[in-house]
Amino acid sequence: MKMNTKLVAILGATALMATTAVAKSSVENVHFSIHSALADTGVEPGSAGTVQANEVSKGDKLNQVLNVTVSGLTPNTGYSLTANTTSSGTVDLEDFTTDNNGKATLHLRSGSKVGKNVTALPDGFLFTDVTELDVVDGSSTAVLTTSGTNPTSFVYSVKKPITGDTASGSLSINGNTKGTKFNLNASGLDPNTDYQIVINGTPVQTNTTDSKGRLKVKSAPTPDNPMDIQTVEVWDSSNTPVLSTTVP
Repeated sequence: MKMNTKLVAILGATALMATTAVAKSSVENVHFSIHSALADTGVEPGSAGTVQANEVSKGDKLNQVLNVTVSGLTPNTGYSLTANTTSSGTVDLEDFTTDNNGKATLHLRSGSKVGKNVTALPDGFLFTDVTELDVVDGSSTAVLTTSGTNPTSFVYSVKKPITGDTASGSLSINGNTKGTKFNLNASGLDPNTDYQIVINGTPVQTNTTDSKGRLKVKSAPTPDNPMDIQTVEVWDSSNTPVLSTTVP
């Protein structure tokens, strides 16, 4: 999820360390998981909560699980769990009522067969699109929020094709709270030629192909939050994209 610019600024995290190889499959793989606190906004002092989210997608198969616990809220009172997203604004995920002790536990997941005491996430909802989770009271005031908190744990991994008219390759981005790993491998480019690696429309470094027109990039400057990466391109010397993909 993105937070701040994705549930990861839930989370303003820095990102991943992992190794990857050239993809021989055109299937896109995305894995995102996060564990973070819900912070008291001062409306109900002493309240607290936690968020655990996991998203795994491979091709058109998507599995998402979200578990939220809250405590210290007003007993036997209605609240809502909402998500701020980059594509759909604020999304209402679940309305709930606290118990006699001001506590509640929510379980949400994707898909229609979600099981007992589990709420289905909205169609099209993606954790990687989330910038913030809030628990709001009856007047739509946030009493608990992920905004400004740092994740206890965070993992983000993307592996997908990067394509062009005559060249092709694979991109992998892996991140956690310790750092980020960026890999790009491509073939079908001009031999012994400089190409620019471009992230979110900005060239970040230049790499040179080998004698067979292969490009191997083992690292590149990336945003502190890897989920802020929206596009990756390879440009030639005339600033023309020869390879491109969106992320995730």
